[in-house]
Amino acid sequence: MMCTDCCVFGDYNETPLIFYWEVETLRNKARSVGASIDIEPYLSVEDAEGIFTYIYRWKIQGRCPFLLNGKCIIHEDKPLSCRIFPLIADIESSRIYVSGRCRWVREHKELISPSSIPEVFDEFELAVKIIGMVSKFIEISKNNGWRIIIHGRKDA
Repeated sequence: MMCTDCCVFGDYNETPLIFYWEVETLRNKARSVGASIDIEPYLSVEDAEGIFTYIYRWKIQGRCPFLLNGKCIIHEDKPLSCRIFPLIADIESSRIYVSGRCRWVREHKELISPSSIPEVFDEFELAVKIIGMVSKFIEISKNNGWRIIIHGRKDA
């Protein structure tokens, strides 16, 4: 059985961030297995025509509803933030950090330093692309004069 540290949540700030194009797939997958998911806006912009949410937070307290018998039943369609774990893309600070929730990280911390992260984690390249996409979205939003809204970050 695979490790499922990435699929159990206690810290609100490490629950997955979901891009707008991932939401419907996630909701459809939940419906297909009779699961309930809670998604709320995280990063939105407002212009004269209304509010557009670019990123949502998937609020999971405890076990992911798609974790069944120690396996991710949506593995092929899981959100980008799940794909990059144990790396966490911190949108607000445009940085990537390593989660201490990961058992492998805790057991191999001597191998991990800021300079070794790109070599140690295959997920690093995708995490950098995520930060880049969000940075570009924020830049475009600012250039267009849209109001940027970061919704309710909670202190754990």
